[in-house]
Amino acid sequence: MKKFISAVLAGAMAFSAMGAVSASAETYGDGEKIVLFGDSIAAGMGLSAQEMNYGDILADYLCGSVENYAVSGDTTYDMMNVLNGLTDAQKASVAEADTVIISIGGNDIIRFAVSDLITYVAAIGCIADGVTLDNIDPNEIGLTEVLAMVDKDKLKAFAADNTNKLALNKRLLELGKKIRFTDELDTRGQYKNYMLIQNQIVPNLKNAVSYIETMNPDAKIIIQTIYNPLEFDKKYLAANYTETYQTIFASITPIFNDVLDSYASQVSSAFADDDKVTIADVKKSFDASASIDTASSWYFTGIQNGGKATDIHPNQIGHLQIAATILDAMGKKPAEDGGVFRNIFMTNSNAAEYPEAAKALAESYLGSYSIGDVDGNSSIDSTDASAILKEYSAFSTIGKGSLSDTASKAADIDGIGGVTSTDASSVLKYYASISTGKNVTFHAFQAAQKK
Repeated sequence: MKKFISAVLAGAMAFSAMGAVSASAETYGDGEKIVLFGDSIAAGMGLSAQEMNYGDILADYLCGSVENYAVSGDTTYDMMNVLNGLTDAQKASVAEADTVIISIGGNDIIRFAVSDLITYVAAIGCIADGVTLDNIDPNEIGLTEVLAMVDKDKLKAFAADNTNKLALNKRLLELGKKIRFTDELDTRGQYKNYMLIQNQIVPNLKNAVSYIETMNPDAKIIIQTIYNPLEFDKKYLAANYTETYQTIFASITPIFNDVLDSYASQVSSAFADDDKVTIADVKKSFDASASIDTASSWYFTGIQNGGKATDIHPNQIGHLQIAATILDAMGKKPAEDGGVFRNIFMTNSNAAEYPEAAKALAESYLGSYSIGDVDGNSSIDSTDASAILKEYSAFSTIGKGSLSDTASKAADIDGIGGVTSTDASSVLKYYASISTGKNVTFHAFQAAQKK
């Protein structure tokens, strides 16, 4: 059984899909310089090659640059190792950053929780038959696989007994206390050896922030809160999970919410006196509801993808929402040119279900156009170049064109006012570039052309 538990913990996470991600850097202009540290959320785990993580969305929106040192599976301890292992060139990049963004802590919580719960499930005899170290690949374990490790019939039989059900709920409540309790809450001192957020996450975060501030005392530091990765739409949950699992999720979700609310509260308190640190409340932005019954984090993740595609990481709209939340935390005013942010929002295939409160925040940063997208269809191609040439010709012959003010701004590629053949040429060059399969935003293409 120890081998089994070690295998699950080694995978820990299925949930976080462990595996180092190399540092990456992208330039979208000479504006804001952003650096990211953290885990799989910041690394963009779960996105396709054609999708963008929120660091790149932010850099594109701000016409700046981003360097991403996030590593999938990292805990707060691991992030300190990343910081301590920065090269001189990387330290110089941090020293030049305008904003440093941190996304961390979820893996600390998940590893602790899984260790506790798997130990308990094994103790009550509800582990599936044949689950051993030999048939577990730690790199392939996901939420579906973790659930498969539990014998559903045994768990159902166990939970059918009211005494056992109460014992399970008590164990979950105790787990929540071990993670979220503080000295003030632990009046009897029974959790002093645990209190994961207070004793591990917050101290590691403070050390990380202190180290970053040593490298760059002027940078704004943004720390993200952690969204609830186990929220489902109730209709989906009822259609795809047994009553036993629905009962378990119904027990876990509010406890996990308490834990993550405590994370937000404790981290906010820890940095209340540091005017360089701002909290970006991603949990609140994802939940988009005052009620746990209508919370909507599921919309922003792959939790309802089904089967092996089930993924707790943010989907493309999730990354867009994080970008909007961080822009808000940074106090940034909406830009007229929404860039790739606008294009992602406008091409969202599941726009009808976008939670209204969350949608309002994203909409506030849409801008009125995306540079190069003259016809407003969220793509840039030869049609846009033709529209620019037609407008240029009209101005050259009759002194006026037919484009709206918004379309004219989208067509003014060089930003000098008016529409010229050079603007059309820039669009054609970009279209030719992406037609070869390159995945680059128009801002990034423009920045590369200026080098």
